[in-house]
Amino acid sequence: MAVFLDTQSISSEISQLIKGAQKSIVLISPYIQVSQTFKDKIVTISDNTKVKDFTLICRKDELKNTEFEWMKTIKNLTILEKENLHAKCYLNEQKAVICSMNLYKFSQENNVEMGILITKKDDPIAFKSLLQEIEIIKKSSSTKFQASVPELDYDGLAPIQKLHYKLIYELVEYRIENNKKKNKNHEILTSSELIKLACLKTPSTDSLTKLLSEEKLVEYHNQILSKFAYAKKFTIGSIKEVVERTGTESYPKVVFKLLNGKEMTLNCTENNRPKASNLVAVRINELWFNERIYLD
Repeated sequence: MAVFLDTQSISSEISQLIKGAQKSIVLISPYIQVSQTFKDKIVTISDNTKVKDFTLICRKDELKNTEFEWMKTIKNLTILEKENLHAKCYLNEQKAVICSMNLYKFSQENNVEMGILITKKDDPIAFKSLLQEIEIIKKSSSTKFQASVPELDYDGLAPIQKLHYKLIYELVEYRIENNKKKNKNHEILTSSELIKLACLKTPSTDSLTKLLSEEKLVEYHNQILSKFAYAKKFTIGSIKEVVERTGTESYPKVVFKLLNGKEMTLNCTENNRPKASNLVAVRINELWFNERIYLD
């Protein structure tokens, strides 16, 4: 249920949602002049938490240089500008303050303001509608600043991300060969796009739209989602040992060590004998060592 907020409560709730953010922060305010208290909280949350999506949306050409300079030091910050912005809204992944107050020191200290607080838990329909409206605002805004993020390479990926990368790269390899042999003109994903796609936790049409051009989205969308679904059929670990077939054994054995440290002994055929590997993704079928993808 929505909660009414007066001026003091608005400031308090904005402060709390910044402090309590775990994944994302969005601050929408046409005019911005941040108080020292808010500034300290924003800088602290940027330095000390896992907030990966920090977005500030203001009215075009209204962000003062004094504000812009210190904001450029915030990790993962994107500053967007919207020509006719009048809305004021502040949210993290769990709750939102929708109010009349700009993120402006004078407003906090002198104006009479009103607003409401909604939460994802208690107001799911309103919260979802708010997120949808914010996405519309983002897409119709221009980017003033985007913090640079160190580019991951393949070696810096987690095991499951490496599997995603390998599976998606199969789509790229096919198109590269087709372009060469059949004089096609397939869109080719860049290394940066491959890394970003591999890092997606829950791939969807929305997340792919943010990462890919319209042309690449049309060409790869369905296949990328299929590759992520296919990845769930694999188990990741390392090949500790291949035990040769003895007189009492019909097949060679593979000692497979899971990421959690546990070991499995799997059957394999002579023609399907794996090589030693520190990191490999395997499709296991009733203790048979089947399809695998080497990740190291």
